[in-house]
This record gives sequence, structure tokens and C-alpha cells, in this order.
Amino acid sequence: MKEPEESREARRQREKEAERRREALLREIEELILTNYLQALALPAVRRAIEQRRRNFFFANDYAAGRQIDRLLGTMAHRLNGLMLNGIRWEWAQSAADLQRRVEGTLTDKEYDSRMRDLIRCQARQSSRQHSADAFVQEKQRDGLNLSGRVWNLAGNAKREIEVILQNAIIEGKRGTEIAHSLREYLQEPGRLFRRVRNPETGQLELSQAARAYHPGRGVYRSAYKNALRLARTELKAAQCEAAWQSARWNPLIVGWEIRLSNNHTTLRDGKPCPFHDMCDELQGTYPKAFRFRGWHPHCRCEMLPIIAGREDRRELYRRIFKGDARERASWSPRAVEEVPQAFTDWVEKNRERARGWRTVPRFIRDNPAYVVGEYGRPKPRPVPAGALEIFPAHIADNRREYEAYGEEIERVFFDHETGGYVVAHHSRLAHGYISKNEREKLEKEMRMAETFARNGYRIEMLEEKPGVPSPDVLINGIKGDFKSVSSENNVMKYAKKAINKQGAEVLLFEFEEDTKELHAELMRLKKKDFRAFYFFKKAGRVYEL
Repeated sequence: MKEPEESREARRQREKEAERRREALLREIEELILTNYLQALALPAVRRAIEQRRRNFFFANDYAAGRQIDRLLGTMAHRLNGLMLNGIRWEWAQSAADLQRRVEGTLTDKEYDSRMRDLIRCQARQSSRQHSADAFVQEKQRDGLNLSGRVWNLAGNAKREIEVILQNAIIEGKRGTEIAHSLREYLQEPGRLFRRVRNPETGQLELSQAARAYHPGRGVYRSAYKNALRLARTELKAAQCEAAWQSARWNPLIVGWEIRLSNNHTTLRDGKPCPFHDMCDELQGTYPKAFRFRGWHPHCRCEMLPIIAGREDRRELYRRIFKGDARERASWSPRAVEEVPQAFTDWVEKNRERARGWRTVPRFIRDNPAYVVGEYGRPKPRPVPAGALEIFPAHIADNRREYEAYGEEIERVFFDHETGGYVVAHHSRLAHGYISKNEREKLEKEMRMAETFARNGYRIEMLEEKPGVPSPDVLINGIKGDFKSVSSENNVMKYAKKAINKQGAEVLLFEFEEDTKELHAELMRLKKKDFRAFYFFKKAGRVYEL
């Protein structure tokens, strides 16, 4: 059904407003980073280094300055994380609402269309309760970092970058005011920082010690500012697509996706936007409804639009939903997009060998195993950038190194940079969770509990699955523990005895629904019998030790 002109115009206005908000967010990020860099240059130790022409200044060599810069960049990371989270929440809400408008725009005021409108609105409300923007930002990437962790890594790189700016300026004989004046140019053109600069006293071109030592890694800009913008653009697009995909999962009118180039498929050359050809051109096309798209690459601007069931399919759907029985409803299958484009399959095969050397495989490969035949890539854990851990308290830095040190048989699941807690899991444990629906639900519950303990600073290692052999679920801070989610106090003692006597656990790990007097009485019984337990209540999430 063709949309009315007013609807198309309203959509254009919404898209303009969305783009305006994104650009405003990026400007806020730029100003936040610039302001913190200026504050770093104003630190007393930094001013003294400029006045004394100390060309080998490093924060690590000045205890007071090191603590000051860590506090400054820690605050910057918190604010940057908040800006991105607010942007993602807005994108999520707008994307889900836009999908709803697109589908409802094809419906009329006739009885069955009206009933379908009510049905998909109800399903949309249910989806919004189950899948949220906050859950999206806590999702872990292959390197074990969620959004907050990646923001903290940006802050670690920022310290190295400030040292490069400072040492280069000292070699050139610049004053503090001159450095501050040039700061925005350095952030926007980081390549200038890593060229040799001329020493006015000797006339020789020199590269500062900090510039020689700064290696942020492949695929990473040398500018924290550029990396922050890259992260923001990438995650905003991913949130936009993920919200639409989650909203569409239970919408029977959506039968596939069209992934197409944006109206601004350009790159900057000499400061001017120019069209170019990349993987987005190759991979555009129609995809099945189950295909999960969150961007082909960082900075991806491609659009994901729903393909809506045709009128003939819709009539049959209405008959089965509103007149038929449950068996008929379950067997209904519209003319949906069933296969990915051949170009997608060709791209996957063409890059299969190259992928073995990639540190991480792209999201669209990880998210869609059903459309990728065989093993793809051998992702390597991303190393922590040099100096990145220096902004953390010692115990968090130590835990992060411990987290990174696990071998290939262990999956790094989650690291909390606020508390130093983490979750890792043996691959066999994760694989066992997919053998049946019951095992999958059990694994999801255990992963939820493990993350709660990690957010409270505990180190959780989910142990190898041993079918048919009673064994504890995890190591918590190196101690054998067993998970149990309990809805009431009735079976607490029974579960405790089973975990200790049969499963071989040394400590009990409980998740409780409600905080009641009866439950506390049962916990006191455990304590009197010398049971050791850690527990939390679902709504609060704070862990207590018995």
C-alpha cells in the first residue's frame, strides 16, 4: 500500500531530527574530550614540564601528576559513557517506534486490519519489556568488553596521546598557550602528532619518546577523539538496527529485511564528500527476517527496512489468526525472504582464509551462524592497549590481566571496569547450553547470575561441562560454587545439602526473588550449620555473604 504524501514528509522530518540529534551528540563528545585535554595541560606538573622544557615527561614518572590525570580521565570516561548511553536509548526508542509506524502505515481501518494493529502493538509492548537499550549496551563483544569497557580503553589511550602532544610541543619550543590553541587541530588530524618535528635549537627533525612508544593497535585511530566518534557512530547505528530487529521478531507482518545504501554513501577526500565503492555496495539486498544486521563495518550508514507481507498473504494470515485454530496459526507461512543474497555467500567464502588472522570476526558473521557454513575465523583476544590499565586501581588492573590470560578453551564473557569482577566460561559449558530448550534456559539463568556476581566484584569461572558427573557450576574467586535460583525459603536447606554433599561445592550461590523474614530465618539455619553462602535478591542485585 502506498503511503500518503503527508506520511512520507513526516518521516523525512523525523529523519532530519534524528540526524540533528546525532550530530549534536558528536559535538558534545568533541567538546568533552577537548575540555579534558585542556584541563590536563593546565595541571601544575604539566605546566612545570613545559616551562622546564622536559622533553621526556611521562605521567608514570610523576606520582602526583599520574593520580591527577587518572582522576581527570576517569571522570571523562564516566561522562562519555553517559553521553553514549543516552544517545543509544534515544535511538532505540525511535527505531522501535519508526518500525511500528511503517507497519501500521500499511493497515486500513477495516476490522481485521484494526485487530491486527492492536495485536502488533501488544507484541511491541512485550518486546520492549524483554529487550531494552540498557541490555544492549551491556552486551559483550568478542573481546569481552561491553560499551563501558571500550570507553575506559579510550581513556587509557588518551593519556598516551596527551604525552605525545606535550613532548612534541616541548621539542618545538611552544608555550602552553600555543599548545592549547593547536589542540583541536591535533585531535582532528592525529597524523600530525606522529611526524618528526623540528627542534629550533638544533634545526633537526625529531620524534618524541612518547610518539615512538605509542602503538594503539591495528584498526584503531591514534586519536582518542577519533576513536570516540567512531565508537559513537557505530553503536548508535547498531542500536537502531537491533531495536528494529527485536521489535520485528514476533510481528507476523514482517517477512524479511531490505538492507540498502544510505543517502550519504560517501567518504571525505581533501575535505569533500565523494562517492566510493566498498563492502556495503556488494552486500546490499534482501535478507531473511532472522538475519541480524547491526552494520557491515564501523561507521556503517546502511539502512535496514522491513519487508511487509503482501495483501494476499495477509488475508490468509487474518483468517488463521482470527478464525482458525492454534494448529492453523502455527502452520501459516507467508511468502517470506528465505535465503541471503548470493553476494553475501560469495563474500563470506572469499574472505574465509583472511578471517583466520582477524582478531575479531565481524558482528554480522557472529550474529548469523545459520547463514555461514562451517567454522569462520579464529578470533584472537584483543590485547589491552599499553598504559590503558594505569587509570584503574591496582586490583582492577590485576583482575583485567588475569582475565586476559585465560587460554583458548575459555571464552571471555564479561569484565566490569567499575569493580574488577569478571565472567569467563569453558567452551564446553556454553556449547552444552544449546543442546535443548531446557539447557538453554538454564545457561541463560546461570549467565545472568554470574554477571550479577561479577558486577559486585567477584571473579567467576564457569567450569567445564561433565555430562552425568555431579560437579560444581563455577569457581568464585577460586572457590568451588554452585548456582541456585530460589523462589521461596522452602527448599533452601535441601539445595544447600545437595550442592555441598553431591555436587562438591564449597560455597552456595543463591538468587532469591523476595527478601522475607522466613528467608532470613532459613539463612540463619544455614549459618548455624557452617554453610558458606553468597546471595542476592533479583530486584536489588547487591551480593551479601553469609
